[in-house]
Amino acid sequence: MQKTIIDLWDRHWLDRIIDSLKVIDPDTIKKNVRKEREMYPNADNSTIAENLIFEKAVWAAGVGLLSGSVSVPAASFLADFFQTTPLLIQLCYEISHIYGNDLKSSEEKGEILAVFGLAFGTNTLTALGLGFLSKNIPAPTGLIDATTNLVMFFATGYAAREFFALPETQRQQILTVPAEFQKFQGEVREYVQTLVSDKESINRILAQALETSKKLSLQPAN
Repeated sequence: MQKTIIDLWDRHWLDRIIDSLKVIDPDTIKKNVRKEREMYPNADNSTIAENLIFEKAVWAAGVGLLSGSVSVPAASFLADFFQTTPLLIQLCYEISHIYGNDLKSSEEKGEILAVFGLAFGTNTLTALGLGFLSKNIPAPTGLIDATTNLVMFFATGYAAREFFALPETQRQQILTVPAEFQKFQGEVREYVQTLVSDKESINRILAQALETSKKLSLQPAN
């Protein structure tokens, strides 16, 4: 099912996903997950995953504020897909590790790649204004607004959490049976639609990202 994303995404962007897969440091992944478990010793796997998704989404939104202006709403700030891709990959690996998967296996890379196919089917790419990722609508820029950047992290995190929480036999079924793949993809699409429609929550998270960027000295450039 790796072929799904290979057929769907423009090669210009797909290569960057594959390159990021090659440079992931398993020790860093394990360290991040271990730190989260130490902070929340009574939390279950799903909660640990949710925490990491939220943290990275806020961080990515904060980084996106670098290219914005303090005089305009946070939602209009821009983020560069080049910058956020490695963080999306890292998030997927961390969630995979939470559920006990082997970070060094070749199969793992294939499943991480498949998560992107599950998270961003044609309809979802179009709905989020991410058509430039499609091989049918290539574009020279990877700049996206802060809201889209935020939704990308939640969508990827949701797809990864739901996928890696499944037993291996079910994951393989999703990756090998087209109907199961499309069903899972549809569930992610419904989640994204619900998320996008909840503008109050999105704006609240963007406001938190702005505050986070200030605390981390990630002040938006004027």
